[in-house]
Amino acid sequence: MNKIEVSLKKFNELFNDRRNIVVPEYQRPYIWGKEKSEEFLKDLEEYFIMGSPNMPYYIGTILYFLNKKEDRYEIIDGQQRITTLLIMQRIVTDEKLSTVQNISFDSHQSIQYIKEAQAYFQKNKDILAKLQQKDIFKKLSLTLIITHSEDDAFTFFDTQNNRGVKLGATDYLKAYHLRAIKSDGLQEVNARLWEKSSSKTKEGSLLPHLFEKILWRSRNWKGNQIQFENKDAILKTFQKNTIKSEDSHSYPVYPNRLNRQIVMHRFEQDGKLVQEPSSTIQNEGHEYPFSLRQPLYKGLNFFRYTDRYMSIYNLLFKITKHPSPDLLETRKFYQDVYNFDTSVYLRHFMQVCLIGYYDVFGGTNILSAAYAFDYLIGSMRLQKQQIKKEAVRLCLTENPNNLLDVITTAFLPEEIIQFIYSIDEVDKVYEEEKIVLNEGVRGRYKNRVLTYFNKTDKSLINRKSWSKN
Repeated sequence: MNKIEVSLKKFNELFNDRRNIVVPEYQRPYIWGKEKSEEFLKDLEEYFIMGSPNMPYYIGTILYFLNKKEDRYEIIDGQQRITTLLIMQRIVTDEKLSTVQNISFDSHQSIQYIKEAQAYFQKNKDILAKLQQKDIFKKLSLTLIITHSEDDAFTFFDTQNNRGVKLGATDYLKAYHLRAIKSDGLQEVNARLWEKSSSKTKEGSLLPHLFEKILWRSRNWKGNQIQFENKDAILKTFQKNTIKSEDSHSYPVYPNRLNRQIVMHRFEQDGKLVQEPSSTIQNEGHEYPFSLRQPLYKGLNFFRYTDRYMSIYNLLFKITKHPSPDLLETRKFYQDVYNFDTSVYLRHFMQVCLIGYYDVFGGTNILSAAYAFDYLIGSMRLQKQQIKKEAVRLCLTENPNNLLDVITTAFLPEEIIQFIYSIDEVDKVYEEEKIVLNEGVRGRYKNRVLTYFNKTDKSLINRKSWSKN
């Protein structure tokens, strides 16, 4: 059995004899910033200053992995609390921390939040001074666990329930798949690539949005079995159900349009066959030869898969350098019609459809596809003042086929577009539409559609013909 050390420590003892303590590259950044720092300081103030404590203040469990190969202790759990307390200690003492407390942070996101926390504690230096008078750094108690096996460390990590920021599914996915990469250099490259993707959008943090609202749904919304995601379901799809490669530096590539060698057969007058090769150059993330529903492999494959769909998301919904005119107009249509007055369920459904379409056909006919998707999704909006999850489920299960299955299996864009325009029940919604312009969410949606298509009509009865022009 691997050695596991468990001991009760005071915070000021945490760094004793620990000469090389690091935050490993695969860990999430420091993210407490002002909000959690304020909460933590109020807890300490209430306990030490407003109360009369006779007992130490317990701050939970700190988990180290002793990496003998690198001769260092890696912080697996507790980074947020350790960093925050070191910031407080540095400010209240006005002295440099000792060399054993000099933990380095490479993440730009960590540095941003550290500065935010520093600014907050600097403004509250008087409270810190009162806490220092109470000698809090000798009265903060914790359980220190040191494992000599990385697997044991992450077993603890996965099951801990401490007072820190709750880990999201993407935090677990990052750590899990980085551990499957055996090269330190490749670990660092992919950790930085992941962090680069951890930007904020109007939808919130982009990585959780990508996995929860797009990738998980694209892979799991099949046939009539439509459920909504949760943390366990996401981890099952992107962690438990991934495959281990025989070689951690490689993975299989499955057939799709981006890795075809031949894209056309042409015959000369004499009957000679000329095979025209693909001209696709796979240098950009959105050009990686992956498919949404393909099998996933642990490690590198997972990160490259993530990069592809992050790149597609950015291409469709954020600023990119040189999008095609069709992509620019698709983005304009989405921004004009699917703004934040739109139901979140319908907006996310549109994102799933557009990314699923791009996955199969790239930018070919994508504007026509966007108009068709809106024709279907808009019929849901026109029917109901209030959109719930159930509306999306019914749209996928009660129409002749599941739209996402149609997108995935189509050979031509026209198959998808014709499928949507052949649904009689959708046509009927537009034929009977009598919604008052700009009245309520339905009237405002109607106004956005009319404005985008530059129509003076007061009705959407001809909506299908506008999409086809």
